[in-house]
Amino acid sequence: MPLPTDRLDLDINKSKSRILKKILSILHFQFGTDIFNGILTESRIDIDFSRNTGNIKYIYLDSERIFSYKPTVGLFSLSIEGARLLHTHTTSPHHRVIIQTEVEEFIREGKSVFAQHIVGIDETLRIGSEVLIVNEYDQLIAIGKLNVPPTYVGLSVGQAVNVRKGIPKIT
Repeated sequence: MPLPTDRLDLDINKSKSRILKKILSILHFQFGTDIFNGILTESRIDIDFSRNTGNIKYIYLDSERIFSYKPTVGLFSLSIEGARLLHTHTTSPHHRVIIQTEVEEFIREGKSVFAQHIVGIDETLRIGSEVLIVNEYDQLIAIGKLNVPPTYVGLSVGQAVNVRKGIPKIT
């Protein structure tokens, strides 16, 4: 059942600067960096809200969707453009799972990353973290969600990262 219009307006019509502060604080908590503070400005972002709940739904930077808000966990998931932004403004191994070059094509197709194919990982990641999947040359090849703690990567077998979207190779 949709919320009454007056309640929806109260949630959606909060000042853009106040909503931006909330977004930036979530991003700082989630990614442990302030890199988005200079990039996400009131003039460059657009925000879509859920019509049913009034919650933030999508964040756009210069008309490109970069984040989707997941209200059940209170965090953002990355789009390809958001991943490129994070990749560009951070250095390896931050937020990265580094895989063997031999399995790169499978990962680009959206297949899962298995523990035995990982050659490096950001040790500060946690289960459920949004991750950038890169090859040994730090080229972004996919985005996903970490399924195991980084300390298990060398010890376990099986799926380590659930790939949400692969990035096709530019020929």
